[in-house]
Amino acid sequence: MCKSFFVLVFFVVSTYLFSQSFSEITYKELTAAKQLYDSGNTEKALSILEVLKNDKDKKLAEQAWYLKFILLSNQFTPVIYLTDPKTFNISHFITEGTSDIPKFKKKFPKSKFIPEIEKLLNDNAKNFTFSYFNYINRPLINFSDSCDITYKPDSTYTVTFENTFFDSVDHKVSVSFSGKLKRYEPYGDMKDEWGSTGLLLDTTGSLSIELDGVKIKQLNNPVSIKQYPEYVLRKVTKYGFTQDQTSIREDNSEFSYPIAFNVNNKYVISYLNLKLLFGKMHELVPYYNDDPTNTFPKNFKSKAYLDFNMISLKGF
Repeated sequence: MCKSFFVLVFFVVSTYLFSQSFSEITYKELTAAKQLYDSGNTEKALSILEVLKNDKDKKLAEQAWYLKFILLSNQFTPVIYLTDPKTFNISHFITEGTSDIPKFKKKFPKSKFIPEIEKLLNDNAKNFTFSYFNYINRPLINFSDSCDITYKPDSTYTVTFENTFFDSVDHKVSVSFSGKLKRYEPYGDMKDEWGSTGLLLDTTGSLSIELDGVKIKQLNNPVSIKQYPEYVLRKVTKYGFTQDQTSIREDNSEFSYPIAFNVNNKYVISYLNLKLLFGKMHELVPYYNDDPTNTFPKNFKSKAYLDFNMISLKGF
């Protein structure tokens, strides 16, 4: 009973603080950005705020920073500690934007918003961490899966993961990521003794989460990957002799984005981590693609991985 009361009190207090915070916004451009955000157009809202954060009007820029802190204050990053190479546990949560506080202080050292922002982000992180550890025994979804990324002729791709759970009635959660490889090219004449070529890769995309067909979260352009080639020396033994030979480093180009947030007053997504793993550079040899129906050679293997945990706040 007391735990449910805590959640209710936290919700009421947070709502009051938010209403007080938004009264500090005095520019119509920022009011419009907030309205866009509230209507679900988060991409446009946040892109507007990014531009206004650098506006010549210092007061406008300061309020743009402030508003972005407020809007993202209920989104969190799980902090993981490993118990062994294959097992992780959540230590605590950090509110989105916490790492940007030093930048804000440097840019606006006398801002009246600093104490409020620090308190809001710290309190929200502590409260979310409290909720997680008190309701962790009511998991609804512990999901882990992977799938191949298949590219369309225009270099776009979409991966979708779905899971169902029962809570009075059946529910379906869908997590999808739609992206586009904006730039792809083997790196000029950069070759090694094995015929491998370097790779330039740049991609952006949109992460969408739906519950029972209703969008509950959308993160636009959460990923931008650039993989640049690099020459390294690799020891090779031939005919009983070991020597250094020039090769191209064949790292995978990887993106990982763990997030956590309240779905509503019933459910919490405590851990959602989408990982995109793009193919290695040597898989793009040769330069040409002998299959005109595919954008990339068949050897260019790319995969998407999703780990997803969801818990219930009910029953206390």
